[in-house]
Amino acid sequence: MWAQALALIIALDAVGKMAPLPSGITKHEGESITRAEANELMREPTGSLSRGWTSSGALNRSVRVPLRGTGYSFFRHIKDRGTYYGTAEMAGFVARVGARMRAVDPDAVVGLGNVSLKRGGRSRWHRSHQTGRDVDIAMFLLDGRGKARNPREFRSFGPDLKSRDGKRMVFDVARNLSLVLVMIEDMDVGVQWIFCAEYLKQAMLEAAKTR
Repeated sequence: MWAQALALIIALDAVGKMAPLPSGITKHEGESITRAEANELMREPTGSLSRGWTSSGALNRSVRVPLRGTGYSFFRHIKDRGTYYGTAEMAGFVARVGARMRAVDPDAVVGLGNVSLKRGGRSRWHRSHQTGRDVDIAMFLLDGRGKARNPREFRSFGPDLKSRDGKRMVFDVARNLSLVLVMIEDMDVGVQWIFCAEYLKQAMLEAAKTR
């Protein structure tokens, strides 16, 4: 959905006398299009354009995703990296996810990492993130007293759902499930993949059954 493509469709209308074309060009039955009209039809679409695979591609006319918005914030090091560019669809998606998580939890702030460089392509931090269509999102957590905490950095969690850095943080199953639901229920883009450890996935699926 975030990649754009051209389709050339030439068809007769119900009366069978005229053939409207996507650009608004209208031809009589049997009449050929001119070279200029063909060039107009095949012109590259405007706006941001994501090319290729996330691990082998580029990004044209990218959109700068604001570093901070309602319910979301990029981590500080992302500003220095310059990896906060994406498609227009990605920018809108980030804004909606933040706003919807804030509606679920007034204190929630979605922590974000890399999107892409301004022109996409490979970076020193990722093999993926080349086309402005993928974004790193940190998981919500609970502190040692069970209080909900927003992520300030990325953390690794073990099968016991505890953080591996020894800081007594725990994977917040409930809020992370809400985050997943907010993303996949978005009606403007289609989320294709969400990557996380299998045991974290299973914990959220079990919670989803109850919810």
